[in-house]
Amino acid sequence: MTTKDKSEFIDAHGKQAINFQISVFLYAVVLAAITIPLVLFNALGPVNLLDFTELDGMNYNLLNFTPLLLSVFVIILIAVIGFILELVFIVVASLKARDGEFYKYPLTINFLK
Repeated sequence: MTTKDKSEFIDAHGKQAINFQISVFLYAVVLAAITIPLVLFNALGPVNLLDFTELDGMNYNLLNFTPLLLSVFVIILIAVIGFILELVFIVVASLKARDGEFYKYPLTINFLK
């Protein structure tokens, strides 16, 4: 941020890095927005939100949690793969910048131009 006026190369890499981080955050928010209702509806089942007395008689059977556990496992796997890819893309971008090459991060939404 402090040297962006001195070099167009630094400014372009900085904007790409910020765009990538904002995009990764947005993808994480979307994944969480999908995960939270999925887990809640699978764990609670059909619950009448106006009648709180139904919550007293809920019994949980681990065999009924199989779809929930599978979906949670898949979502955790997607998150871990995304984190590893994020680290790989950051390292590749820093190596390209060190060599004086421009690098465009994949799966990036351009917020700053």
